[in-house]
Amino acid sequence: MLKGILVMARFALLEVLRKKVVLAGVFLTCVYLLLFGLGLHYLGANIGVVQRQLAGFGLFSMGFYLATFLTVLIAGFAGVGAISGEIESGTAYALLAEPVSRSQILLGKYVGYGLMLCAYAAFFFFVLWGLMAWQFGVVLPGPWTVLPLFLLQPLIILALAFWGSTMMSTLANGITIFLLYGIVLVAGMIEQVGGFIQMAGGSATAHAASVMINIGIVSSLVLPVDALYRRAVFVLLSNTGNLLSSLQSLGPFGSVSVPSQAMVVYAWVYLVGCLLLAVRSFKRRDI
Repeated sequence: MLKGILVMARFALLEVLRKKVVLAGVFLTCVYLLLFGLGLHYLGANIGVVQRQLAGFGLFSMGFYLATFLTVLIAGFAGVGAISGEIESGTAYALLAEPVSRSQILLGKYVGYGLMLCAYAAFFFFVLWGLMAWQFGVVLPGPWTVLPLFLLQPLIILALAFWGSTMMSTLANGITIFLLYGIVLVAGMIEQVGGFIQMAGGSATAHAASVMINIGIVSSLVLPVDALYRRAVFVLLSNTGNLLSSLQSLGPFGSVSVPSQAMVVYAWVYLVGCLLLAVRSFKRRDI
């Protein structure tokens, strides 16, 4: 079983490299990081220390949010046609003729794509973190604690895309994944606004704030990606012991309504559940 999965993972990595998806992604990511670094450099050179911390947090949180969005986007594009694309092109018949099971094919492709995504996301994260430390002198604590949260987000989207790929066409799966992700992002922002209203107090707005927070919680149960981002922001900034720690709740990229550790556990269960459902669906699909 394990040998078959590793063989398929190797073929999946070679497939990605042959299509030059990695090269194109790395090139465009480097362009993005260059622009981000230039923004930090010129912003930090013309303002004072306090203003630098304020502006640095705002720019970093925006950059971190966009980094999350880009890694999730790439994960979605990689996974939406993982199975359906093979069936539509006819290559699935050649794969199924080999002495490997359907579960080995699916899990092997997932491992291969997942390794590529983890390497890409880790590179993205540490360059952002390093630019913040280099240009602004702000060394955010706990990068090794935050990194698993950052990597888990594209892995969840990839698993969900694999599951959808066993049931729908590539186009239908892609539309479903990205619309669902967009809805969850909006619901997450609604939750943060509700948390800010609740923090400000006032009995007149208490019910509205509670409803807004519950909208975010329910959306996190449907797809826990945005909740992982909010948890990551909280972990990065809660132990800074300076001005940044008080700013973690401000703006649409902050985290005033902080997901608990239980949500992280749920995210791992969600990931495994999607993969198990994908394997079950692929085994039952008539090809």
